[in-house]
Amino acid sequence: MPKEFNFTDLCKDLQEQVRSTEKAVGVATRLVHFSSTSPNFHPFSLRRKTYPVVQELSNVIAEMVGNIYSTVDIVFVAISSIANAIYFRKNGKIESTPFESATSQVLSTLPSQCKATLDMLPRVHQALKAAEVRLLEILSFPFGVPLSLVRVASKLVLSPHVSLRVETLGHLPLLLPSIGISLDSMARTMHQLCTLVLAVFSALDIPCLREQEHSPDYLAIYVRNRFSYMAYASNNVFIESSVSYSYRIIADCVV
Repeated sequence: MPKEFNFTDLCKDLQEQVRSTEKAVGVATRLVHFSSTSPNFHPFSLRRKTYPVVQELSNVIAEMVGNIYSTVDIVFVAISSIANAIYFRKNGKIESTPFESATSQVLSTLPSQCKATLDMLPRVHQALKAAEVRLLEILSFPFGVPLSLVRVASKLVLSPHVSLRVETLGHLPLLLPSIGISLDSMARTMHQLCTLVLAVFSALDIPCLREQEHSPDYLAIYVRNRFSYMAYASNNVFIESSVSYSYRIIADCVV
């Protein structure tokens, strides 16, 4: 089992990476929106050209992040199911059926879900590059005026709207590639999480669980796990510390 991966740390890293990516996408979207909307000359507004580009890129990124959520959700549900099987033991015994069902669900669906998410990366990077080229083309000033000259002039004589457009042209070549780097990090962390969980679930030993089923530590699993589920459902966040607690109990029972 890959001991170098820490379940709780990976979940926290992934959650932070998602927040960072969403923030960067929001900044890029706002920059393009305001810099392509002319307040005084509506017929000259560029938003009718930039909006479809931003919308298409946002959809691709949202699909990628959504797949990562779906992948982590498989992990969450499996850990919850096993924790429930431990809590709802019949006649003081852990039943094999729910335990085996949760384990087989992870082993059969998680690898393909993880691979499908990783396979999206080339398409996401292609979409980012295409959007960057297209947006710079739309927002660039005519007549081949150097951006450096426009940037200086914008501080002296140009309107705030034009200044924002200049700022956007300077930020996009840095901001959009950084989103790609963040998505790479998210995918890498997700893959490490899947690797760790698959190693644990493939080595789970129900006799070991049964030996420990009278431990007082198990009494807290279900309550903690239910609270985590409510937080997950209402706030749309990744696995919280209570499920990490359940995971540690389960991980101690590998062969």
